[in-house]
Amino acid sequence: MHSQMFEWAVTHGIARAAFAIGEERDEKFCVVPTSTGWLVFYSERGHKREAQEYLTLDQALNELQSRLLREPTTRVAFRSSHGWAVD
Repeated sequence: MHSQMFEWAVTHGIARAAFAIGEERDEKFCVVPTSTGWLVFYSERGHKREAQEYLTLDQALNELQSRLLREPTTRVAFRSSHGWAVD
């Protein structure tokens, strides 16, 4: 499942450094397991911004993809031009 998400990111010009799956990483969009499903959020300085929980990983990844596409700072071109991490 993770490899499919990474392939999707490459296809859409999304930097791998913009998201994390299975763990919380600061300054990234994250998908992490909970006791009842999967939580999608943006991690910023230890805070979970715009957190939403989903029952399945597929639902959570669909939300992650939507968020990544809406946010211009997730794009490889943007991050490269600002000296931010891409991978």
